[in-house]
Parts: sequence; C-alpha cells; structure tokens
Amino acid sequence: MAVKARELDLSKYMLLRPRARSILTPVLCKSDELVTMARFITQEGGASRVRGYATTQKAHRNRNFDRGNRGLYPGGLPCGNIILPAFHNQSCPEKYGRFAIASQCDAYIECNDGIPEQMLCPDGLLFNPNVRYNYPCGYPVDVDCAGRSNLQPAQPTDDCPHQYGYFKLGDQQNCGKFITCVEGRAHIFHCPEGLAFNSESYRCDWPDQVPDCDAETFLGFQCPNYLDHGLQYGFSFYPSPHDCQRYYVCINGRPRLQICSAGKLFNKQKNICDAAENVTD
Repeated sequence: MAVKARELDLSKYMLLRPRARSILTPVLCKSDELVTMARFITQEGGASRVRGYATTQKAHRNRNFDRGNRGLYPGGLPCGNIILPAFHNQSCPEKYGRFAIASQCDAYIECNDGIPEQMLCPDGLLFNPNVRYNYPCGYPVDVDCAGRSNLQPAQPTDDCPHQYGYFKLGDQQNCGKFITCVEGRAHIFHCPEGLAFNSESYRCDWPDQVPDCDAETFLGFQCPNYLDHGLQYGFSFYPSPHDCQRYYVCINGRPRLQICSAGKLFNKQKNICDAAENVTD
C-alpha cells in the first residue's frame, strides 16, 4: 500500500473521536438516488439487497442535501448492494441506554425515554455494549462480536482499508511501521526501535511475539543455535556487531534488541550496560 501521509510523533498524537450516525441519515448511492434508511435486514454470506422501508428521490431535486457530504458512505455505494443492520422490530428493553443489535456488531439502538434511535458506528469501529457512559464505538481489539458478525460495507480510501483503525504498513521483513486512519486519512507511525506492530493487539511488541513478523530478518540478527552449542533454551546475550550501545537478548532462540541508555555501552563480560570507560572491547 503506497500511503501518502505525513509521519507523526506518536506521543503527540491524539485520535479524533468519530461520531456514530443515525441510520436515518441520508445516503447518496452511485445511482444518484438519495436513500433514507429505516428498518433494514442484514444477511450473512455476502451483500444483501435493501429490505424493509425506504424512500428515494433524485439527489439533484433535494435542495437540502449537500452533495459534498455523502453521509454514511463517502463516494457512494451501489444502491442494490448496501448491507444494512438488522433493525427489524427493534424496541427499547429499558427507557434509557444503548443496546446491541442481535446480529450487527457495528450498530446499536440508543433509547431516550423509551424511544429507540437506530445508530451505526463509523466504518472500522464496533459497538461495545459494555461501555455505559462514554463513547460506545471502539476498535475491534476491544470489542467481542460473538453472535454479531455482520458489519456495514467497508469504506476504503486510497490510503486506508477502513475509515478508522490501526493497520500494519509493510511486510514480514519490515514490521516496525503502522498507520492510523481517521476519517479515511492515514497517519504513519514508527514503533520504537526494535519493536514491531502487532495487528492483533494494536501495540508495538517484541518481534518474536508478532505472528506476521520475521523477527530475525527484521532485526538483522540470528541467534546461535542453542543445541549446537550444548546449551538449553533460555536467555543469552550478544553484542551488536554494528553498535556498542546495542545488544541482543536471545529468548528461547529468538532475538530481541536492547539499547543501553545514553553514556553507557554493552559490557559483554558482565552482560550489562556499563559506563563507557569500563568497556574495553
């Protein structure tokens, strides 16, 4: 993926909070029809056609519709292939609160004084029924979608597979970059040196703990074969062949890069970071 985005300092970046949209928000689809949605049914196993109630009119006839704002689906979708939440016959189990849709993980019912409003999280985010008072749409890593597997169609851009989310940038040999997508715009981040982005946890992790990262190639270091040296698997220390401030810890035969603090170098006699004057080779 060729991402045209400026790179940001992770410590200074704060993700913008997106808004959940009411399902009654107009949608401009590719046929140029303005669709007001209500009570649709989603089916698993591919795109289902719109079912339930809908009103349509040509967008150019609607003076109140901003053609630059395409509602839930930027760029428009084929009107006959919109996947929509299973909102049929939804009601409020309590007078106030947010409640999950039976089969849709990114949709929910928001109830105020017993009146239900059908809501849809932004593309890439999922409804978390365990959040009571804060923003209810979260990242997939934080939400259990068991029994609610249906999702709205992805809304990819040139840079992002979804409007919101964290995504690895690179292959198995280049694991240290990722992008965050906010409203379909990508921002590039670098993990701290020696760490790789873990798509399963959305965190920078040890490369040997990241399933789709080749730790040895990424770090440029191969741990010696323990069995060939008559050693048991465990911990061992090796200086970097390129920099005296860096060294590798091999854990069960897999490398992890370590960096001594400023003014210290790796002392291979003691296997510690030591004052520079105490390191002779």
